[in-house]
Amino acid sequence: GGPLLPGSTGYATSPDGIEWTKHPDPVFEAGTADWEDYAVFACNILRDNGNFKMWYTGVSTDLEFCVGYATSTDGILWQRDTINNPVLEPGDQGQWDESGVYAPRLLFIDGIYYIWYSSNNGVIRQIGLATSPDGILNFSKHTANPVLSPSPGTWDSGCLLYTSPSPQTVL
Repeated sequence: GGPLLPGSTGYATSPDGIEWTKHPDPVFEAGTADWEDYAVFACNILRDNGNFKMWYTGVSTDLEFCVGYATSTDGILWQRDTINNPVLEPGDQGQWDESGVYAPRLLFIDGIYYIWYSSNNGVIRQIGLATSPDGILNFSKHTANPVLSPSPGTWDSGCLLYTSPSPQTVL
């Protein structure tokens, strides 16, 4: 394995969260589809019945950011959903997320996938929310988006990029 290419995703394991063993090569790299042919990064993985589901940021050579979906049985060999990808796309011109959607963070609660994602209007980076019954099709963006925005004149006035939802997280 050589150095990781920009925008590739690696894999590492640890028995204690302190000492890590890295897989020698990227386990997920830019795809061949136009929407992700430049880079992939900022993934979120959920385990489901012994399998892995990954939502990730795909970047085109035109620098458009979308969210894609892939699955794996071992966390190393990934299969992209070539039929439904990208599963979350930027908003239409004039919407707060028209510049791209990236850095997905998901929770599965009571049969619904909740995806928090970062975006911007070209100036301010904010966080939006969308939901889907299957995590692949028909993501519905929340009508109150963006659901989390920077506060002018405070420590977070520059931008909000990532969320880290967990069962204890309150947004």
